[in-house]
Amino acid sequence: MSESKQIARETECLLPSILGCLLACEQCAHDNLPGGMKSLLKGLLEMMLVACHESRGITSKNALVTILAAFLSSNMKLSGALVFRPLCLVAQLDQELAANLHPKARQAVNEIELSRGTGTDISLRTAFQEFSALVQTT
Repeated sequence: MSESKQIARETECLLPSILGCLLACEQCAHDNLPGGMKSLLKGLLEMMLVACHESRGITSKNALVTILAAFLSSNMKLSGALVFRPLCLVAQLDQELAANLHPKARQAVNEIELSRGTGTDISLRTAFQEFSALVQTT
């Protein structure tokens, strides 16, 4: 089996961890991060998305969107707007994948605002708009 196919096969179990690490990097003070940690994670994410694109049929876009949506919904309540930073990176690397996630992201933002009952969350909306801009213009 080629290396690309192996990476694509492992993406489903590794992607949530990579996204979680990227989110942790966003939440951490940048001077507390080991040098190059974030760029290493970005490189891994890019490698996985490229491998999935090259090895169609091993890990479907639908499976990746499901993983991304689960990441979004499980982290938005505690992390707020920061949860969109790893997703913006995904949008930069794979616009089609991010476009498929976009409606679920919009729904998640609306649901979190409704559950809080405090109206529009400006920082969450701003982060979502940045994600939306990447989806539409990249």
